[in-house]
Amino acid sequence: SREVLEFSPVARWRQVIEQKKKKELVGALYMYKYEVSTMKQKCQMQKTL
Repeated sequence: SREVLEFSPVARWRQVIEQKKKKELVGALYMYKYEVSTMKQKCQMQKTL
C-alpha cells in the first residue's frame, strides 16, 4: 500500500499536466480558427471594394 501512496501524487501530476496540455491545445486551435476567419473576412471585404 505504501507504493500506491508514493505513486499517487505522480499520477495526479501527470493528470494535471495532460489537462493543461489539452487546454493549451484547444486554446491554440481556437485562436487559429479565429485568425483564419478574420483573414477570410478581410479577403471578402477587399473583394467587395
